[in-house]
Amino acid sequence: MQKIIAANGGIETVTPLSVVTWTAEPVKSSGAEGSDRVVALYGEAAGGEPGKPYTFSDPVTAARTLISGDLLRGVQYAFANGAPDGQRPRAVVAVNVKGGSQASYAVRDAAGKTVFTLKTLTYREAANQTTLSLTGDRTKGFNLQVRDPVTGAALGYTKLGIGLYVQYVGGGKAATAEITEVAGARYFKTTVTGGDAGESLLIPLAGLTVRQLAEQIQKSGPYNVFTARSAVLPAAELDLTQAALDIRASGLVGEVQTEVAPGTADVTLEAASPRALSAGETLKFRAAGVWRFVQVAEDAAAGTALKIRPVTFAIPQGAVLLDSSTAAAVALTAVKADFADFLTTKGQGVVQYLPGDADAGDPAQQGGNFSGGGSAAATISDWEAGVEASLDEDFGSACALTDDQGVVFGVRARLQAARHPREGKFIQLFSGVSQDLLPTGESDAELEIYLQNVSSHVAAINDRDSVVLAQAADAVNPQSGRLERIAPYFLAAMAAGYAASVGRDTSLTYKTLAAANPFPNLRTRKDDFTLSGVTVLVPPKKGQAARIELGRTAYVGEDNTIYESEKSVRLMNSVAREIKLIQEALVPGEATKAALARYKRELTRYFDGLVEKQLLQPGYDQDGNAVPAYEFKVGRTQYQGRLVTTTAKVNPTGEFVVADFYLRARPVEIEV
Repeated sequence: MQKIIAANGGIETVTPLSVVTWTAEPVKSSGAEGSDRVVALYGEAAGGEPGKPYTFSDPVTAARTLISGDLLRGVQYAFANGAPDGQRPRAVVAVNVKGGSQASYAVRDAAGKTVFTLKTLTYREAANQTTLSLTGDRTKGFNLQVRDPVTGAALGYTKLGIGLYVQYVGGGKAATAEITEVAGARYFKTTVTGGDAGESLLIPLAGLTVRQLAEQIQKSGPYNVFTARSAVLPAAELDLTQAALDIRASGLVGEVQTEVAPGTADVTLEAASPRALSAGETLKFRAAGVWRFVQVAEDAAAGTALKIRPVTFAIPQGAVLLDSSTAAAVALTAVKADFADFLTTKGQGVVQYLPGDADAGDPAQQGGNFSGGGSAAATISDWEAGVEASLDEDFGSACALTDDQGVVFGVRARLQAARHPREGKFIQLFSGVSQDLLPTGESDAELEIYLQNVSSHVAAINDRDSVVLAQAADAVNPQSGRLERIAPYFLAAMAAGYAASVGRDTSLTYKTLAAANPFPNLRTRKDDFTLSGVTVLVPPKKGQAARIELGRTAYVGEDNTIYESEKSVRLMNSVAREIKLIQEALVPGEATKAALARYKRELTRYFDGLVEKQLLQPGYDQDGNAVPAYEFKVGRTQYQGRLVTTTAKVNPTGEFVVADFYLRARPVEIEV
């Protein structure tokens, strides 16, 4: 285990039970701004340029840069545990002292002599993870499509020549790179010519991508931006920050030069199989940071070339995958595999909710767009006027399917837009914020919007038969900073005080969670659970985080609705029902009975003091000033609303914050 050196000169060995030592006096940063909550750490990590100081404001960003290692664990402990006085750092400065290496690829001549070496700009622990199929044809590029959010009309197309050229580093004559398509293989080959033998070439993999450019356009104005690619370009969107396709399944580790998609021909990998593989065996590999499935096309002995084919799945009744170029349904073959995992790894294409017996081949029926690799991308062609709210959030990407019973199979990808399976109305979904534009049933004039501040990424049908993101299906692990699935049994484990596994390498206990938000209200609903709390963390503007305190009142009624005021007897009935559900899920025994008794006493005492108290509902404007209610527009109608329910989750620093809430609103009458 490596040492982590704190800024005060003290040394802490990072173990799963230790924390980072803080100085008695605040650590001042060397910058002009200064800070009284900054800690500096030195240690080894798999990622990050050696010797370069990185300043992190949260553990998630740190994990993306440092990848793994003692230095990353030290940063995560600093954010999770903080100083002895309970305060957490504003930032952690981390320096990787490990001799990291750049990913490289040796370009050899016919005699096997190295002519050039391609290197990435980023540093990683593993070498030789760069392939020669890194960029698209510079003469064809991408089409960027911009649409008006209200009318859906296309505002124009911009032809992009991607400036991802190979740069020559070193003395001697200049080198050039020619990018050509490999017939039938659906990838591009880069041929490097010129330059001096043995010199290095530097590929600017961290340059601006098409997706980043689209995001910038979305931030600058009220536009919906989609990317559509030429048929000759690779099926998967190029992720030029992690271009190598690294196969890590069934013992296979190697490089490939292609992205596979339904309908493509079998592909022969350049890497040899390390063991014997049988035809039909399913492999899972990581491409550009996304997990994908492939099948072994032919039997392969150890050490021989491996031929693979894309894995396709049956689409449930009521949903169809459309090809963007022809607007025709894509024929998919049924394969026994995890459908949710398939959607998680699925690439670009169109998933549509078909109301009733709508024609699957009708281009006007196109629904949600989702990205990440697969069939060609498509856009929403019939965006309904007025389905737009003035919330400052970026669009994400979408993928959700429903069967004929309205059950949605969700994905860990941000929903962008979907058509309700029975109502036929578009639901516009933002990155981390889904908008349910269907009536609440109380009044046709009312509008209810379901907001989710953290990325749960799982779609579901709620009680009002509307497409929303499932409650508390995922949470951010405070130690790893990763979004992880929480199993239903976690509820029972927390109530009984037992440790419950979250992810593969971390465990949390009820005691740990209760310390952040004492005695959260636990309830079960079908196959998930909800932790209801009293604090909400909402970013009113991208890049800002404004905390909204909802007071201390959070009552759950018999219909799972949270009320501003509730009689004690009804509240206790709700608590009793929860205790019964927990009791049924646990193994009988004296220890279980004692744990349940303690939990019931604590929960009753906690809610007893909240009866008849009013729910505070301040909001925040873009400048951080408190406002009494939310205001937003849907189409041309102005609405005002207030929060009426909350759901807590674990944020990256280990605190419970409210991640979901309903915003119940009515139209505002404006005199003209």
